Amino acid sequence: MILPISSRAAFRDELLALAKNDKRLIDIEADLGGQTNQFKAEIPDRYFNMGIAESASLDICTGLAKNGLKPVFSTFAPFVALRAAEHVKLSLAYMHANIIIGSCYGGASGGWFGTTHQSLEDLAIIRALPGIKVACPYGEKETRLTLDHAVASNDPWYIRLGRNNSYSDILNVSEFTPYQWYQPLSTETKVCVVSSGEVATDFCTQVAQEKKVAHLHILESDITSLNKMRLVLEKIKVPIIAVEEHRQFGSLGTVLKTLNLKSEIISYNVNDKWPIYGGSHYEVLDYLDFSISDLKKQVSKFLKG
Repeated sequence: MILPISSRAAFRDELLALAKNDKRLIDIEADLGGQTNQFKAEIPDRYFNMGIAESASLDICTGLAKNGLKPVFSTFAPFVALRAAEHVKLSLAYMHANIIIGSCYGGASGGWFGTTHQSLEDLAIIRALPGIKVACPYGEKETRLTLDHAVASNDPWYIRLGRNNSYSDILNVSEFTPYQWYQPLSTETKVCVVSSGEVATDFCTQVAQEKKVAHLHILESDITSLNKMRLVLEKIKVPIIAVEEHRQFGSLGTVLKTLNLKSEIISYNVNDKWPIYGGSHYEVLDYLDFSISDLKKQVSKFLKG
């Protein structure tokens, strides 16, 4: 049995595989390469480690994109979404430069690195910028398919990745799809959990083990893409619990509320505390009141009676 690898590792591996057949692909990194980067080893003339210079890296990516190349920029989520927010706005949103951002350390996956390396606000910022595709894949296969799809498109992309956790693929999908029903609606459904991202999808998979709980996994979660899913979302007649490893403002749940769906929408997110102690990914999430046990309590409220 081949064990899955993390989304961050899958992203790097898939980028190298694609670049071997597409000479337009350029790998730009901000102090992530290390000494064993395989892209650097195999295609050194298209690999550039820019150091801790996220804003300048995006400016370089813009020039490359506007000259027919396809730059893929990899860095930590808090550094690109917050530190370089103006450059994301101007290059990806305003200029619509065909740049793909592989944003690792999404959510609290930075764990022991602390608040500086945790990103619980990034999606609110990126979703506020029109024209940028937002994807939060789950598992190795979906990460690879997302990058394949992004490279084949002409749009700018923000792909939110984790750090080292790996998750087994739930469905044997062979092509990119913006959403998947992991547990479909039925006449017995009492509540529907809607997930975005790795930990949220893992939690929702665990709570949706019976027909009373449906599970819709959303991969592509920018506002434009969610609007295109309106017909799917309108079929949900039961309460929706939108689960995402993010602050409530700008989260999946708050965006779904802007669609004015008839179903009740409850956002399940991290709280507003700042982690003041180091810990593993899941220890930090426990401190932020984002856990499988708490989600089960939220779901159980709709299963009584």
